[in-house]
Amino acid sequence: MSFWILLSSCLVLSSLETAWSRNGDEYRDKSAEYFLRRAARNGLQFQRGMTKIDNRRDTGLRGEDENGDEDYLKRNIRTDPSYYYRVNKFLPEYAFDKDKENKQRELDWNELRKLEDEFLARTRELEKKNYERPKRYEDDQVWKDLDEMDLKKREDNMDEEERLNKVAKGEEKREFLNEKADYDLNGNFFADEKRDDILLDANYLGHEKRDGVKGDNSDFSEREEGADGYEKRKRETAEEKRDDFNDRKRENIEERKRETVEDIADKFELAKREELAEKKEEHLSKKRDGVEEVAEKVEENKRENIDKKEEILTEKSKDMEEKRDHFAEEDKRNMEKEEEKKGTTEEATEERREANTNEHERELDPSADALSLQCESFVEGVELGKGEKECCAKQSTCPVINFMGALGHTCFCDKEFYNCLRAVNTPLSTEIATYYFNEIKSRCFTYDEKQQCQQGSCVTVQTIDAIDPPAF
Repeated sequence: MSFWILLSSCLVLSSLETAWSRNGDEYRDKSAEYFLRRAARNGLQFQRGMTKIDNRRDTGLRGEDENGDEDYLKRNIRTDPSYYYRVNKFLPEYAFDKDKENKQRELDWNELRKLEDEFLARTRELEKKNYERPKRYEDDQVWKDLDEMDLKKREDNMDEEERLNKVAKGEEKREFLNEKADYDLNGNFFADEKRDDILLDANYLGHEKRDGVKGDNSDFSEREEGADGYEKRKRETAEEKRDDFNDRKRENIEERKRETVEDIADKFELAKREELAEKKEEHLSKKRDGVEEVAEKVEENKRENIDKKEEILTEKSKDMEEKRDHFAEEDKRNMEKEEEKKGTTEEATEERREANTNEHERELDPSADALSLQCESFVEGVELGKGEKECCAKQSTCPVINFMGALGHTCFCDKEFYNCLRAVNTPLSTEIATYYFNEIKSRCFTYDEKQQCQQGSCVTVQTIDAIDPPAF
């Protein structure tokens, strides 16, 4: 029992120790974050005002400043802890549970003034170093300076009397405005947007000078004294800017031309493809309509021919019965006459009877003097070739049977007719064979495809067999 109590107490103590150590690490991280945040805030305010150090404490470890700088620092400043903090992270004076002041290094006023003097000295040094360099121009200001220099050149070359006359008549202003408008229309990319501003802006007339440096600057007077050198440098810089602008303008125009040519080519190619697609679709639609019309005509002709054949066969069957009765009676009379004759023999009588019977059967055969039923369905409106006619003539010798109320041939004759059309191998024979096969394949044909491979080459072999005809 005592053993279990001792074990449980050990577990409780260990859990408390881990929790305390985890909270301690968290507090240490928070304290480090506090110091870093406060140092960054002091540095930012020193750069802005250069007059004071903010020694206020945060309202909380993760609170915001009154000026809102805390969110700015969180978003934009990424800094690592100092070497002193990383080395002395676990020292006792950095724990929050000690009631003593935080050891934060603060700047004194003498050091602050020293840093400020260094900053101002560096600023004056940079200003002095950049004094001889040309100023940075914008595109609008470049053209203003160029216009001022051109106007000054024209005035220098002009006589005093001419200048007075021009000023008196007001021609100088009109001439300059017209020249500027023509230049902007021909050479400025932004002419449409800034034409009104250009015509109304007094700076383009050359009556106002640019300010060299805004604000109090001791070097401004020196720049005014050396105005000739400055004007020369300004003119060279403006001419370079103008050349650069003309080069960029030329490149831009060439690029636009290339893009225009490419767009025209793409549009032409797209229009050509669309036209070809429309023609192809129209051709296919016409072809489909033509095939459907031919199929409808073939079906209609087939039904009409079947009806005609039924009528013809019924009439021929009646005529055949009448003729059979007539010839039977005539045979009887002839046999009686032959028996009456003395010079006749039984052999002669039998030969004569067989000859008469064969002749009568040829006369009574309904398919002897006509094409086959399938060929007749294609005769109207279609001109058969020599090979198709031969196949039809072969099938015309096949007997005609009545299958499920429809007249037709035996499956064997249908197979021979199909193979004959395939052997002719013309567009018309192929079309007739395909249509014929689709019409009667479920009744007579069995279709099968097999691949026969030999020495790496394969050939598809089609086999069509005829189904045995049903018993009548």
